[in-house]
Amino acid sequence: MSFQSVNQDWEGLAKHDAMWAILTSPEKQGNKWGNEEFFEAGRYEISVVFDLLKELKALPVDNELALDFGCGVGRLTQALGKIFRSVHGIDVSPTMIAKATALNAAPDTVQFRVNDTTVLPFPPSSFSFIYTSIVLQHIPYPQQVEYIAEFGRLLKPGGTLVFQIPTKDIRQISLLQRIKSTVRIRERLSKIGIGTFHHMQMNPVPEAEIHAVMKAAGCTVVGHRYTNHTDVGFGGRLRFMERSQSKDYESSLFIVRKS
Repeated sequence: MSFQSVNQDWEGLAKHDAMWAILTSPEKQGNKWGNEEFFEAGRYEISVVFDLLKELKALPVDNELALDFGCGVGRLTQALGKIFRSVHGIDVSPTMIAKATALNAAPDTVQFRVNDTTVLPFPPSSFSFIYTSIVLQHIPYPQQVEYIAEFGRLLKPGGTLVFQIPTKDIRQISLLQRIKSTVRIRERLSKIGIGTFHHMQMNPVPEAEIHAVMKAAGCTVVGHRYTNHTDVGFGGRLRFMERSQSKDYESSLFIVRKS
């Protein structure tokens, strides 16, 4: 599947049910997410992450500028706006960005913009903190690696990067079963009223490659946790887990510093 078709998929999903496209809890299908509940999930996730950063002594060097990559309608961006003096949220979907702007409770602090290329529109060493979750996993492999390298370029010395990505597909299924799984997803999306099939693909990147890309960008992985981000019922309730508890994919949260 091409990078451009993925961008089109997310624009289609955003137009149909933007919040559910981000947090695909089965009981929330059909525009059933309430604004407060949805954004509270973002505040909860950021609080869990920053507790971890404190534990690892990996807090960013300052609270000047943060980036939320794949911001959607601003679930995490607005939460970061409570911590940083300025936050940028970027997304490939114009509809997501329009909704994020309409729901923005802090326009003096939080800004949103569309970006549909693998070159992020900011100068080197701009950000004190970069965060992304449940985003890279839906991007094709070559572009995943390009974005991770871009994060390294944009991070300032002493800055902190935290990103979630699956590192291994642990499903014990055949190629035929994988095809049938895709057909079931198509049927499920059709039943909730999406006339054109929009695919949410899941793409892992090996952990060793992530370390290599970060090293080439002058960054060091200082922490790692397995998470429940790839679970169907994730719903924004981030929790850390043992590797053995992983289900279909090993979802990993990487904590990175730039020296």
